[in-house]
Amino acid sequence: MKKFISSFLFLTLFIFINLIPAQAQELNKDKFYKNSIDDLYGMINLPLPPGNWFVQDMALGAPEEKGFYLFAQLRSDDKFYNDEVLVVISDKDSIETEYRKEYKVCTHPTNATEFQLVQSVTDRAPGSFEEFCSAKGNDIDPAQNYSFYIADCNENCVEVSWFSFNKKLKSPSEDDFIEMSDQVIGAFRDGFYKKQSSLEFTAQYIAE
Repeated sequence: MKKFISSFLFLTLFIFINLIPAQAQELNKDKFYKNSIDDLYGMINLPLPPGNWFVQDMALGAPEEKGFYLFAQLRSDDKFYNDEVLVVISDKDSIETEYRKEYKVCTHPTNATEFQLVQSVTDRAPGSFEEFCSAKGNDIDPAQNYSFYIADCNENCVEVSWFSFNKKLKSPSEDDFIEMSDQVIGAFRDGFYKKQSSLEFTAQYIAE
């Protein structure tokens, strides 16, 4: 009987622990991140490019403001390169969300440059859209400098950018870059919906 009670209590405790929702992750400037940051402030999963990443700058909405707002700049700890990931999240109650829905980043004249090889804007309804774009190259080297950007606005707005300012791609081919872009944007998009995603595959496109 005692054995049965012990087994029953253990099973009950096990079920209870597994029913407790995982605590959302908050960013910490004293911590390094690798692979992904799951359940970021309970809003998204954020896949990270290869390497170790740290929070260089961040801002959360002031306590007196209505709604939730996050701006975060993460940097790679690789001293030879200058990579960064930007994340902006605002919920339906934030004034930032209303403002963000008034414009598109990818089609703005200052962003739609000759280096932008991928661009897509999908309007689902007034104030609800997805946009993404990617750019590669510069006037000196068509394989150096690249960036990826995706935003999704519905009730909330989420934006993620990945900029690499001096890393080179293995191939200068536009087709190869578009293939890479499709996968990068897809990984960020999956993260918006809290699906498990990874950017580890990008190592095959980046020159060491």
